Amino acid sequence: MSSDCQGKTQNRFSLKLTQFIRKINCVGIYVGKSSWPELLGALGDLAVVTIERENPLVTANIVRCDRVRVYV
Repeated sequence: MSSDCQGKTQNRFSLKLTQFIRKINCVGIYVGKSSWPELLGALGDLAVVTIERENPLVTANIVRCDRVRVYV
């Protein structure tokens, strides 16, 4: 893996970790989103960005033009 690619991956991980820490409540339980019915019919790129922004513990990928797969 090139150093440029590693840097981008590390920056993305750092951003996700920061977002995750902000979403932990005072009891220490993560309270992120787990479903996105509002994205039904949305463009795949928009869905991926929205899902990863609203729950930094998941990774979303476009599987087909009409499907986005979410990995926990």
